[in-house]
Amino acid sequence: MNREKIIVAEDDLALLETLAIMLKEKYEVYTAKNGEELIRLFKEKRPSVVVTDILMPEVDGVEATKKSSR
Repeated sequence: MNREKIIVAEDDLALLETLAIMLKEKYEVYTAKNGEELIRLFKEKRPSVVVTDILMPEVDGVEATKKSSR
């Protein structure tokens, strides 16, 4: 079965783990602890969906999604 890819980006590790566990039942989930990881994973995995925290330090979720789409 080929499942859709999702990236979850969150700097709160407990929340990141919880979201990943919930989504793994139906989706192929990749996790990023910061914006830089989100950018790298996005370019590597080409997910259908990104769920991101917008207030991450250094590279926030908004900036990471902009950089990922380039």
